[in-house]
Amino acid sequence: MSTLYRKTNLHQALTSFFFILLILFASCNAKQTKVDDSINTNQPGTGTLEEGTISDLYQFYTTNPRSQFQKDQNLIIDYIAEHNLNVKRESNGLFYVVHKEGTGELLRRGMPVKADYKGYFLDGTVFDSSYERGKPIRFTIGQMAPGWDQAMKLVNRGTSMTLLLPSFLGYGEEGFVDLVPPNTVLLFDIEIFEEAY
Repeated sequence: MSTLYRKTNLHQALTSFFFILLILFASCNAKQTKVDDSINTNQPGTGTLEEGTISDLYQFYTTNPRSQFQKDQNLIIDYIAEHNLNVKRESNGLFYVVHKEGTGELLRRGMPVKADYKGYFLDGTVFDSSYERGKPIRFTIGQMAPGWDQAMKLVNRGTSMTLLLPSFLGYGEEGFVDLVPPNTVLLFDIEIFEEAY
C-alpha cells in the first residue's frame, strides 16, 4: 500500500512539475512574441508613425534581424537616418515622404492615374524612370506593385512623394526581369498629375 501511495505521489509531483514547466514555457514564448512584435509589427492598425523623428523610427529596428522583412526595415531606417528624411510609416512597413500635397479627394482602387516617376535602389542606382523615357505612366490603382497601390490611396491628385518599399511591397522574392534583383528594397520618387489621363 505504501508503494502505491509513493507511486501516486510521484505521479502527481511529476504531473505538477510538467504543468508548471508548460506554463513557464508559454509565458516566456508570449513575452518573446511581444518583444518581436514591438520591434517590427505587421499588424493592421499598429506601428503607424506620423512624421516622427529619427529616434522614433528605431522602435521598428531589429538588432538581430531574422526575416527578410526585418532586414528590409533596418535598411530603410538606416537610409532615412543617413538622409535625414521626415517620413510617415504605415503598419506594414511602407515608409513615405510627401513633398507636395495634392488637392481633392483621396485616390482609391480603380481610379485612373497619370504620373511621372523614378525608381531606384538604396545606393542611388536608377532602374526605371518615366522622366528618361519622356513619357508619364498611366495606370489604374490596383494594377501596380502592392506598395504603389497602397501609397496611391494615401494621397490625392497633384501629390509629389517618395516611397521607400520593403521588398515584399515591391517585387518580392522573384524580383523583376533583369531590372530588380530578388528581395530588394526600392525607392520611388512620384509626381501624380492633376489630370487622370
